[in-house]
Amino acid sequence: MVSIVSMSVMAQHSCAHKEQREKMQKEHPELIPAQEARRQFLENFTQNFSTNQSAQSFVNLLIPVVFHVVHDNGVENISDAQIHESIVQL
Repeated sequence: MVSIVSMSVMAQHSCAHKEQREKMQKEHPELIPAQEARRQFLENFTQNFSTNQSAQSFVNLLIPVVFHVVHDNGVENISDAQIHESIVQL
């Protein structure tokens, strides 16, 4: 019994986005066409992006990476070669 009570206390609140959106649409129905236009734009963009990504799947990307090596000048310090090998494994 205690565990059931404690689990309900720790449960997350559900997101009220849907309810709030419906409330806003009832209060401001003039915004619905703009929302639908944005939704359609995003849908088209996502489809085009997915289609174009397969054609561009071999493009090299440059991703800056920083390694912070924290040590006390002892055996815990790693070499540059170990860092470079970590990059290769990524």
